[in-house]
Amino acid sequence: MTQQTNVNYLGIDPGKEGAFVLLSADQRLLALFDMPIRLKQPCPHQIGTLYSGIRQKYGNPFTVIEKPHFRPTDGKKGIASYHLGAGYLLMPCLWGDWPIQMVPPQIWTRDLHLGLSKDLSGKQKSLEAFHALFPSLAKSKAFIDNKKIYDGRIDALLIAEYARRLHSGITNRQ
Repeated sequence: MTQQTNVNYLGIDPGKEGAFVLLSADQRLLALFDMPIRLKQPCPHQIGTLYSGIRQKYGNPFTVIEKPHFRPTDGKKGIASYHLGAGYLLMPCLWGDWPIQMVPPQIWTRDLHLGLSKDLSGKQKSLEAFHALFPSLAKSKAFIDNKKIYDGRIDALLIAEYARRLHSGITNRQ
């Protein structure tokens, strides 16, 4: 598959600390939005408004949403909130007929964490991949500010990069 230069790529980490990141075909950061939260839950109305704004300004991006998953150690409220957020994210995409794919974290991280030390945690691997793939953004306060690491934003950026690679036929595993 050849890369289409007019396509943009939206990566979404659906958690409460999640984010929406829009990348261009040439890996430029076009937009960054934190997950809209109201009453400690993702807000469907604000998510719909966010989608509409993205669509008006950038067209229909190829979208990858991290598929909800849970571990046995996760609490019931966290699991419910994460699944609820993912459902709210899907609705506008389905209504708007956007090209969308849901991908489990094990899949997108497999490609983007390739070659990183197995001794690192998943978050540490994502931080390393972020620094390696986007060195200019690593200096941006939007992703790391006074040693506070915005992992939801970093994950959404890496998911957008995964979407770009997936849509373009680029893989580390060839």
